[in-house]
Amino acid sequence: MLSPDSVSAWADVAQTLIALVGALVVWYEYREHKKSRRADLAAALTAHLDADDLIAFAVNSLDWGAGLVVVPQAWRDLLDDRKPLYEAAIVEDALSATLSNSTATDPLRMLYRQAFVRLFNHLQTVAIHVNRDPVLLSELEPVADLAHRLSRPLYVPTRDLYRNAIAAWYPADVWVLIEALNQRFPERSESRIR
Repeated sequence: MLSPDSVSAWADVAQTLIALVGALVVWYEYREHKKSRRADLAAALTAHLDADDLIAFAVNSLDWGAGLVVVPQAWRDLLDDRKPLYEAAIVEDALSATLSNSTATDPLRMLYRQAFVRLFNHLQTVAIHVNRDPVLLSELEPVADLAHRLSRPLYVPTRDLYRNAIAAWYPADVWVLIEALNQRFPERSESRIR
């Protein structure tokens, strides 16, 4: 028969084991919840690239690089319903570190400047989330093609155009994010439009 001391000791062991199992369950649930929140935030940050008309304009300009680029509805009146063709020289002028007179007075150049500034602002937000750890770089694969186009543009004679604009206007962590995405997700040759 068990003595009262051994029963008490076994009760203490059982209580400790129950507490340990409970702590492990709470830790596991916390970890899964955090993982789910990270995935949700990464999906929202990625979806914003298409949801925001100005950002979508910048992304499409990078992607297509030739031909018509769909103009955001809010800018159509300013452009007199022009259907602009992507022109690298206009983009280059629009993204110069200082606002040129030609950009300040030309709605198309201002559209490019505003669109890319909005895109770069969004990338800065993404970089902040990656740096503070609510989003993992590995969850941002859909943004990798954009990073490839920014770092190695096909349609712009000045290969460092986007890097120079980002460096002039933003902290280094934005370009660090782009390089990290390029390294984590190597460019697939079929992902480029030629």
